[in-house]
Amino acid sequence: MHFPPPLDQKYPFERGTCVRALKTITEGGDNSPPDLSADYPEPGYIHALKGEIGYVVSVDPIYNEKHKFIPTVRFKRTGTATIVGEDEVEGIG
Repeated sequence: MHFPPPLDQKYPFERGTCVRALKTITEGGDNSPPDLSADYPEPGYIHALKGEIGYVVSVDPIYNEKHKFIPTVRFKRTGTATIVGEDEVEGIG
């Protein structure tokens, strides 16, 4: 595991990097408002609240407008993993 991540470490990070949620991260992304009663994998399920910690478990070749790879993060509190966007997590050290 990379802890702390290298200073030049940028999104999408490397496998094993410790990250912090910059906002509440839900199943379904920004299109699914947080739902405290949702069970995984229902839309709105809360993977992480702002400030919670997780680790990059894979970096997948999924294309979006800015990046060719997207990290999947497993969050400590919930134990669930989800792909995360650049605005959702930051590497911590």
